[in-house]
Amino acid sequence: MNKKHKKLFLKLIKDPFTFILLLLTLSLVLFFYKHLIVYALIVFFAGSLSLMTLKMKVKFSLGHVFFLSMVIAKEMGFIWAVILVIAGEFVPKVIVADLDLKTFILIPIEIGIAFIFATFNSVSILALGFIIGLIYHFIGLVLAKSMGD
Repeated sequence: MNKKHKKLFLKLIKDPFTFILLLLTLSLVLFFYKHLIVYALIVFFAGSLSLMTLKMKVKFSLGHVFFLSMVIAKEMGFIWAVILVIAGEFVPKVIVADLDLKTFILIPIEIGIAFIFATFNSVSILALGFIIGLIYHFIGLVLAKSMGD
């Protein structure tokens, strides 16, 4: 925080009326947009976990981004799931420089699966998620074995 912003912030919290108005506004934002805050935390922790496993060179996928993308697509919509997949899986791979052909095949498949869950919102995530999860991970296994991973 630079000096100008710090001075403005101190001026805001010295005035009781402004401070109460600021707290009320923050409370309303947290009350009405708590799902976005939870979503941001999910994206942050999913990306952090992906980055950590990639840096430690763990050879198996935890599948957390795949599972969370299905849940987010069903509950919040397709665009939110795409953002999660990009921020939680693609960006960590770019940071660690672990991009391979398998990444460019599986991420679009994962986005397509999120589209299926966003489109067919009434379908049980347990039944369809299990079947699609098996198919997705089988494709990943075949790609990994064919590429020598």
